[in-house]
Order: sequence, then C-alpha cells, then structure tokens
Amino acid sequence: MSKSLFATSMDKLALVIGSSVRVKDETVREDGIGEDIPTTLFIWAGANLRAIGQMSGTTMQKGHELRFACTVDAMVILRQALCMDAVTMVAEGYVSSDPILTSDISLEKAFVKYPEAVKECLTFTHIFEDQVMFVTKPYRYAVPRSIAWEDEMFLPGQTIMRGGNSRYPLMMSKIMKEVRCDEAPLDTETYLSTIDYGLGRIGFNVTWL
Repeated sequence: MSKSLFATSMDKLALVIGSSVRVKDETVREDGIGEDIPTTLFIWAGANLRAIGQMSGTTMQKGHELRFACTVDAMVILRQALCMDAVTMVAEGYVSSDPILTSDISLEKAFVKYPEAVKECLTFTHIFEDQVMFVTKPYRYAVPRSIAWEDEMFLPGQTIMRGGNSRYPLMMSKIMKEVRCDEAPLDTETYLSTIDYGLGRIGFNVTWL
C-alpha cells in the first residue's frame, strides 16, 4: 500500500475498512471459511499513513492477556518511533443487535446461543486526540469460500465494547496522551530497522510507508 493523504478521521476509517474487507475476502477465498484476519494497527501522522503493524500468526494463537500485552508494547513503540497522532485498530469480533438479550453473556457465547441476534464482524477502533470512533462491519460466511457483508455500524464517541474488550480503546487513548515521541534520528534507516526488530520480538510485523 503506498503512502496517501487522508485528512479526516472518516477518510482514514474508509481506507482501513475497505482494505480490511478485501483482506478478509482474500483470506477466506484462499484458506477457507472460519479463517480470521490478524489484529492490525494502522499508524497515522497527520494526513499520512506511516506504518501498518500486524500481529503475527504465532501471537494470534496466544491467550487474550498475552495478545493484549503485545498490543500495548507495539503501541508504545510505534508512538515513540513515529510520533503518531492517530491510530486505527482492526480486529475480529462480535456485535449484538439486541443488547438487552445479550447483556448477561459474553458475545462469543451469545453468538452460539442467540445466532439471530449476534453476528461475527470486523471491528475498527479509531483514536485521534480525545476522539474515539468505533465501527463494526458484520458478516456471515457463504458457500463456497465467500463472505456476505452487511452495512457498517458507526458509533462515534463511546464504544459499545464490553468487559475486557473496552480495555483496548482505553489503553490506546492513554498511550496517545502519555507516551512522548522520540526525537527524529539522523540515521532513519538504521533506526527503523531496530524498531522493526523490536516489534518482531514482541509479535508484530510492520510495514513502513
């Protein structure tokens, strides 16, 4: 993906949603129904997309606590290295069309118990300054090896993420506010190579743009 200019949060979200849908379609077409796409961080500085960090397959197989810790570490490193002022996280998830029905059960379990009310989706969490934007893109698998997509559900401000999942936007906002940027290095190539190695060690593969 080449560097492009995206001035507003909606411009950024449109790019991320479109590219993630294509990746999900290709993943299912190549690997079959049930294949998830990895958690991905889109890193922005002003109107520029600076980097894309993708959780490795090995890390994706770990438990939730370890995945969360890896995401925290990656966010801190990328904030320091690129002085990002916005970040968009893409992850697989579930969304309920009946919050009252599913209020006392995890959405993962509700997906099995109330299939008419809960759907699989891609989730998009976008943080910019004090702004939190949350979008879901519900889908269902179709045969053979395809996906039927539904319209996006857009929720500016507070998210509808519950329980442990709400830690992600809180963590992302905290890092954006509290972690300071490093000074720009003279040897950018060596600096980014070192950052790339560090991110790989904690379970993220990065593409610099």
